[in-house]
Amino acid sequence: PLGFSGTIGGGGGETEDVRVDNSIKYWNKIGPVNFGALYKAGEVSGHRDAGSGYALNAGFESGPFGVQFAYEAFKDGVTGSISTTTADAVKATIYDTKAGMLAAKYKIADVATVKVGVERYVREAPNTPIVVNSYYGETVQGGVATNWAGSNLPNNIYFFGGDYNFTQQFNLAAGYYTWRQQANGSGSTGQLNGRINTFSLLADYHFTKRTDAYAGWMYSEYKGA
Repeated sequence: PLGFSGTIGGGGGETEDVRVDNSIKYWNKIGPVNFGALYKAGEVSGHRDAGSGYALNAGFESGPFGVQFAYEAFKDGVTGSISTTTADAVKATIYDTKAGMLAAKYKIADVATVKVGVERYVREAPNTPIVVNSYYGETVQGGVATNWAGSNLPNNIYFFGGDYNFTQQFNLAAGYYTWRQQANGSGSTGQLNGRINTFSLLADYHFTKRTDAYAGWMYSEYKGA
């Protein structure tokens, strides 16, 4: 409820690219139009493209209306989860990821703002498979991370919400997100149908320009296979 951070986990999915290092970024705004680009250098010796990525952004904001589009693609993103077969180990899988998001907002006078958006990200088999023997210092299940070799794994996310100023001091915001995982492939080479619905509320009160108090609530439900 305290803010939206882009694709689930960032980097086009649940990978370590939620934060990007070793990168260079350019951003500018000319009148109502903004645009930007980011490039992340690879980090694997002898493999220039392995671990690299890029992101693009363009938007338009004028008066009460604003719209933003972003696209990103990363190579060799790593996901980690607790191993179910090896004690004190992490199951790590390597993917290439691609993601796009379109979001818009509309401000109604100075009282309320409405926001809506859609995003899609896909995890794919890596074009430049790499060897990962540890995950942030943790032992990897089987001694090495698995380079995904199954079907593409698509996910769609839809969200809408907004906020309302009851007074100059008190603001109430609400949001709804639904993350839909599409069935593709089977067994260990695919994913099952699934959905996560998330509701959130945030109450914010400004006592003074320097003093602010807030309380947030979020509820998620998991459905499907």
